[in-house]
Amino acid sequence: MGSRCSACGRAIQGREYLWDGKPYHASCLPLEITSIPGRLSEGLIREAGRDPEALWEVQEQVDRLMEGLGFTHYPYAQDLHPSYPFPYDWEKEAYGEDLVLVFMYCREGEGFNLLVRRSGELQLVPAKLSCVPG
Repeated sequence: MGSRCSACGRAIQGREYLWDGKPYHASCLPLEITSIPGRLSEGLIREAGRDPEALWEVQEQVDRLMEGLGFTHYPYAQDLHPSYPFPYDWEKEAYGEDLVLVFMYCREGEGFNLLVRRSGELQLVPAKLSCVPG
């Protein structure tokens, strides 16, 4: 028998999401998303998917913003997430299809992901999400 969702109690068929080690359906995840003040240009975000220079500019802008909030860029992000900073399909399913980039940061020993939306909106979420293929 498969896992049961920690929120609704129903059996999980297919892809199983883990939030802080507990199983959930994608629609039941307790995401703890916090909006961050500031916004990136929609044009720059569009370009970041095609142009490495634009992607670097996004990274610099996001790093400055996050450093101002007391965060540091996670040094091993590329090792943990081979497509970094582009999200996996399962991350888009969990966080929303308008997710374009995911950057990893840490503060006081805790990991966080900065979500960059197609609109330029920035959101912070604790690094508690993982996925078990289904």
